[in-house]
Amino acid sequence: MTDHAAVVARLRRRLAAGDLPGESAFGALSVPGRAGRTVAEARAGGAREGAVLVLIYPNPEAPHVVLTERLATLRDHAGQISLPGGRIEPGEGAQAAALREAAEEIGIPDGVEVLGPLSPLWIPPTNFLVFPIVSVAVARPTFRPSPDEVAALIETPLHVLAAPLARGTVVRTGLDGRPRRVPAFHIEGRAVWGATAMILAELLALLDERATPHPAVVDRPSPRH
Repeated sequence: MTDHAAVVARLRRRLAAGDLPGESAFGALSVPGRAGRTVAEARAGGAREGAVLVLIYPNPEAPHVVLTERLATLRDHAGQISLPGGRIEPGEGAQAAALREAAEEIGIPDGVEVLGPLSPLWIPPTNFLVFPIVSVAVARPTFRPSPDEVAALIETPLHVLAAPLARGTVVRTGLDGRPRRVPAFHIEGRAVWGATAMILAELLALLDERATPHPAVVDRPSPRH
């Protein structure tokens, strides 16, 4: 997983085939007791819809993914480690929203190539339905983090994420107010958990050469607008 061109080629093949592992990849990084919903169920429950950009780029040779540490003063997911993204506006698709929000948040340039979507993911605490969009760049972008949203950029090599030692747990307070241990990636002294960790787990599953591709997931509709 240290060759950028090989990573991009594998992602291109897997995403074009539509063989997304979805819940089977989410499981190991899912918060205990989490209830999943299909896109239709989430929409029927009035879920807000958003999109995030999973941007893969060489830095300088090995493929990296960029994450952000959100400001502690933000209304949603304050202080958490996230993928760049945000709300899908009326009349906007997931891909356009992910690119627009990432440009506003971290300043990605034009010329980023979109490879396709990962599995949609419903986030129960905020009732958000998130559509992750995978994209690639031929070189490391010159990032310009927004001071209104981003406390820090976290540029992470994919092989570091894939290492067994990157996985562990973190104590978080649940909706019931009780602390509990939840699965997480540990990167540069920071814990990546929840929806972001589950999205990254699916990305890594697509890149696992030992994994056998399987038929496309049925529930992969694009956002309606």
